[in-house]
Amino acid sequence: MELIIKINAGLGMEFGMYNSFLNIWILVHIVSLKNIFVSSSLLTLPLPSLIFSCLFLYTNNR
Repeated sequence: MELIIKINAGLGMEFGMYNSFLNIWILVHIVSLKNIFVSSSLLTLPLPSLIFSCLFLYTNNR
């Protein structure tokens, strides 16, 4: 969880206000997913897609 927060904070610093808002929105959904799926195996399933979407946003905004 800390790693994801640090990555999103770094992306927010580079992209500005709109993207930091988007990263907060992603973090809120991660927290809600963590509440729904208590088991760690189910929690790790959406993480690759989130990382891929962050990389996709990063390359598009360059």
